[in-house]
Amino acid sequence: MIATALVLSLMLQVTSQGSRPGESVRVMRAEVGPKGSPRGDTFVFDEQRDSFNLATDKEITVAFEWDAPPGTHRCELSWIAPDGGVALQARLDLPAKGRRFSGFWSLILNPTMSPGLWAAEVKVDGVAAGSKTFRIVGTPAARPLAPDILYKLASETTLAIEAKVPAGTERRLFAGFAIGDDAVITTFGAINAANLLQVTFSDGSRAQTDEVWLYSRDLDWALLRVAVPATQKKPTIAQTAKVGEPCFFLNSVEGQKELAPCSVTGQNTSGAAPRLTVSNRPSPAAFGAPLLSSMGDVIGMVGIDSVPGGGAFEDASSSAPYRAGSRVMSSALLVMPVGGISRPESGEGAVKLASFWERGLFFKPVTASRHVSSGFVGVGAADPRGRGLRGGSGSEFYSRDGTLTALLTWQPRERVDTTLNHACYDASNRLIASGKPLKIALRPGTPLESSSQTDVSQLKPGEYRWDILLGDEVAWRAYFRIKP
Repeated sequence: MIATALVLSLMLQVTSQGSRPGESVRVMRAEVGPKGSPRGDTFVFDEQRDSFNLATDKEITVAFEWDAPPGTHRCELSWIAPDGGVALQARLDLPAKGRRFSGFWSLILNPTMSPGLWAAEVKVDGVAAGSKTFRIVGTPAARPLAPDILYKLASETTLAIEAKVPAGTERRLFAGFAIGDDAVITTFGAINAANLLQVTFSDGSRAQTDEVWLYSRDLDWALLRVAVPATQKKPTIAQTAKVGEPCFFLNSVEGQKELAPCSVTGQNTSGAAPRLTVSNRPSPAAFGAPLLSSMGDVIGMVGIDSVPGGGAFEDASSSAPYRAGSRVMSSALLVMPVGGISRPESGEGAVKLASFWERGLFFKPVTASRHVSSGFVGVGAADPRGRGLRGGSGSEFYSRDGTLTALLTWQPRERVDTTLNHACYDASNRLIASGKPLKIALRPGTPLESSSQTDVSQLKPGEYRWDILLGDEVAWRAYFRIKP
């Protein structure tokens, strides 16, 4: 029931006589209006009408006048909402000097009140003694949902997505949500290097897909083609969100689901379209989840980082020796607005995951890290023991540094006879430098050191990825930035 504020005013003729049981009470007047004032023993309206607007009116006043035996009468007023429920009540004993007495009550309009036909009903001495109907119009202000309702809504709309990737890759779990009968949106990182995607719906049912309706690598989203069960709840998409607005997403921490609160703090304009910055960061399994407003609407999709690529899932997972540096991420969570995204009306145009490799949109996951003990990137052309380094390790450099060296220490897990090579890519996954494959023999129990060099003198400011290859597999990866 909607909570409202009630102001009660009564005009009475006072008497010392008692009431006379059994005598009837007749309503002589029942009026309603937006304002007025008491005059003598009655209430006079400046204006009478029976329709009120939530956007322009502040309160409603009803006035009644009765013919009844002199004495003390118990009056009970009920404000009846459009659903038939009692919104508020007032019970008072009213003394009357003669047969006529009157009273008026005021109801403060609340922006969240339900529009529709309302009524003010009065009982005198337990008997119905008048009613007055009036209509409230306008759009009620949305009310924030209680945390338990938000948690239930987030649980019902957030889907679990597992990316099936090549052997040797860490298990990759993401989130998503349905925006159509055959469309689920998630982060681009969820599909990167995947052969197949398994979607688990809120009722526990599962579906697999290797098709994508639409995607944006730069903005980090992908719209999957997958059959969505009729029982799956689809959230309402909001078009905008204001700075300072509270928001929530379903986080996953060690297998436990929790409602994570946050707020919109601003916009990030580093990508092809503005994204929201939000004062929280999710666990890796929550990337792709819907971000809910306090009203339960989706204001965006939980994102990953501020640079293109959809590959930050590696940095989102636990620390490991085969990574150096990190993707340059905002200190706040980034959220991609999803209003306007929908699958093609024709129902055609979905592409297979396999085609993403052909177009250079995917890059290999790290699958041979078990052989790497440690690694770092330094300035200068160095040999495997580090002789020749001119600067310390890090992830930010200048083009004037000339040459960077990746130094690795290998601790082989099994016997491997293959080649060692390296490749460097820009943020758009374009190959900008590569080495020549060299033969390498790894033997368990025999540590080995290696160095690989790349020329950065001609690189423009931006982010780059450096892969160290063991045969055809990536054994170690570093992200570095060339500063202006």
